[in-house]
Amino acid sequence: MPLMHFVNRVIVRGLALSSFIVAMSGCAAPSALLYKFAGPPAIPPKYVIPQRPLLLLVENAHSGAVALPEADELTRVIYDDLLEHKVAPLIDPSRVHDLRDAAPLAFGKMSIAQIGQRLGAAQVLYLHVDQLDIEVPQGSEMVRVKIAVKAKMIDVPTAQTVWPMSGDTEPYDFETRLQRTDASLTRSALNHQMLRGSGVEIARWFYAYQPETMREENQDLKLR
Repeated sequence: MPLMHFVNRVIVRGLALSSFIVAMSGCAAPSALLYKFAGPPAIPPKYVIPQRPLLLLVENAHSGAVALPEADELTRVIYDDLLEHKVAPLIDPSRVHDLRDAAPLAFGKMSIAQIGQRLGAAQVLYLHVDQLDIEVPQGSEMVRVKIAVKAKMIDVPTAQTVWPMSGDTEPYDFETRLQRTDASLTRSALNHQMLRGSGVEIARWFYAYQPETMREENQDLKLR
């Protein structure tokens, strides 16, 4: 086949395919093709944090006047992710430690807004860890970790909850699949995996992101 004839056939086929896609614009086919090659659309934030000084405060059922490693690790994961995505001017969480260590009893009696005010925050993202447990079914070598967190955004000047709009809290609940125990699967390693994954998912509530898995794409439906 002469070269020019071959090139012409390729051009004609390309034009025909383009015309077909345009003609199908009212159908689902182009959307499906776009989804397949471009991926799912970005997931919008649940709450757009105003560009004012933000303090991240993570506590759990046993904290208050003392700092616990689990709360600290979750704080650092969320803080680093929010900092990377420039969601707001962030106050270093180490300042919470300094305030707590200076007067533990007084710190335990302070409200969320009072802590934020002392540290120069205009808003506080407060998270309370209600559950972080390792479950071992009786007679089994399998384990899994469960976590339950409640979050809310407090406006420091008014001490009011500005997110969720209901004035309540936003829940986050997740549990890992059952995993077989071995020498490397320690309690510390399980907690670390859970806290790191959960921290990133919670931070993503506050900026648009591109899901990479079906679980990420549908997690809002699961959590609500």
